[in-house]
Amino acid sequence: MDKKILIYGIPDKRFYDYLKEKKIKEVFVSELRPNLEGAKLVSKELLKNKIKPILISDNMLGFCVSKNLVGEIVLFYDKIVSNKVICRTGSLVAVLLAKKHLVPISCWPAKKGIKKSVHKKTLTNFLGSTIAPHDIKTYSNLEEEIPLGCLNRVE
Repeated sequence: MDKKILIYGIPDKRFYDYLKEKKIKEVFVSELRPNLEGAKLVSKELLKNKIKPILISDNMLGFCVSKNLVGEIVLFYDKIVSNKVICRTGSLVAVLLAKKHLVPISCWPAKKGIKKSVHKKTLTNFLGSTIAPHDIKTYSNLEEEIPLGCLNRVE
């Protein structure tokens, strides 16, 4: 398998245009739990742009990078504040993997208007079935700060 771009986050239109311009035919797409936006939104948009998504679970990031299947990781930021990009949770893991395995990592603007919320049920249920004890506590942060110095490129 040729090395692919791994997308982690929700791109805006400009990134899809970039992929088409570069004649990228397929990319890895992280599922983006807990709301599965990668599986639902990003994959659909890629197909609409005639780019084949290869959907992976979030916890396969490390496997794909360590097996040399990824040529670049692309994150998507909501804003830049004090020399940091604010990205969705999980982005820091992608940065650490990229640094460890010497994979270039870039950051592009995220699609605007995506509702950001995590309800307890999103974490405790899956496909209509309860997967965790009813009275369990949950915790989910929606954003992480990534220092600009960790990135090879910011658009």
